[in-house]
Amino acid sequence: MIFGENLGFWIAYFIIYSFLGWLLEVIHAYIERREWVNRGFIKGPFCPIYGFGVLLLLAMLSPIQENGFVLFLGAVILITLLEFVTGLVLETLFGAKWWEYQDEKYHIKGYVCPKYSLLFGAGALFTIKWVHPLVVSGVEGIPPIYLQAGTLMILTYLVVDFIQTVLEIIGLNRLLRDLQQKMEELQQLEIRETLLKERKEKLGKMEKQVEEIEVRMNMIKEHFKELRIEYEAMLRAGMGRYRRILKAFPKFRSKRFQKGYKKLKERFRSFRNGEQKSGNNK
Repeated sequence: MIFGENLGFWIAYFIIYSFLGWLLEVIHAYIERREWVNRGFIKGPFCPIYGFGVLLLLAMLSPIQENGFVLFLGAVILITLLEFVTGLVLETLFGAKWWEYQDEKYHIKGYVCPKYSLLFGAGALFTIKWVHPLVVSGVEGIPPIYLQAGTLMILTYLVVDFIQTVLEIIGLNRLLRDLQQKMEELQQLEIRETLLKERKEKLGKMEKQVEEIEVRMNMIKEHFKELRIEYEAMLRAGMGRYRRILKAFPKFRSKRFQKGYKKLKERFRSFRNGEQKSGNNK
């Protein structure tokens, strides 16, 4: 028993609210962008931050749930803290911001802002007072053996999904690092070629030195061509492999490799626009 509830019930609540949170995010994204997008951090239809958030609210605020104003105020404070800490931890672990409130008034480091804290607080008030009693009734009506088996299966799935997502993000960071390195190498080659062209113009008719410069320029062009092919291949692979993240998190910002991510995002956007035009022509 934890906070007067069976552990199995708490796990069931976590799963249910993680799914409902994911559903809310998907609907919000559709209203905002007119497309269906998997907005979860993990691949499956769950947003664990919502599950943890509701469990935190139930554990901390149940004694004051009869007082609507105090419950709302407590929910705003707890949710703001949870969102801020989650955003900070994700950025520290993965070197990226998954959501961004920089455009909102009175935001705190882009992690939280009053507008969404108040909206989440209102949602929490509605959930605790009206949704949760229905969830409790539904969970209590499930035979214990089915409840245990079901929660164990879904919890195992969530753990596996989380591990796969972490590996996916590590792979994305490696790709962004490599893309950025390739971009810098290509830029350096362009600078070297420009300098050699300027030197060639200054030398005029000094045939021997001009010939040496042309040889070096040709070598640079060949190297540039090879790097460009590798760079394009990396972009194509990245668009396919990380399509879900590129679609789900339009405000994703890499702390260390933003230039690489920006190029990948631009190419993905161009690719999707091309797909949409092709579909419209059909």
